[in-house]
Amino acid sequence: MKDWNRTWNTPNPDLTQCFQNSALVWLPCLYFWLCTPGYLIYLHRHDRGYICMSSLNKAKTAVGFLLWLICWADVLFTFYEKNRVSNGPPSVYLVSPTLLGITML
Repeated sequence: MKDWNRTWNTPNPDLTQCFQNSALVWLPCLYFWLCTPGYLIYLHRHDRGYICMSSLNKAKTAVGFLLWLICWADVLFTFYEKNRVSNGPPSVYLVSPTLLGITML
């Protein structure tokens, strides 16, 4: 049974954990994958594929790499939990970080 007061009729709405781990992860990844071909075509046609390596760019790359490692640590932890407990976490806890990690790569 759904509790509409949890999401709609409250000043502080709370989305379900399943929705947070599926739609809120999958939709931005889907948007990225749909926009990527058009952006690659744009870069190819306008010859703007170069990246200036400033210190800010290096810092952003380091933070992005750290976030990518955390994403894959989440995947490995989910594997560990599934093997440790017979009734482990749902598959969405494995699929979402895997999809996010592949998209971030």
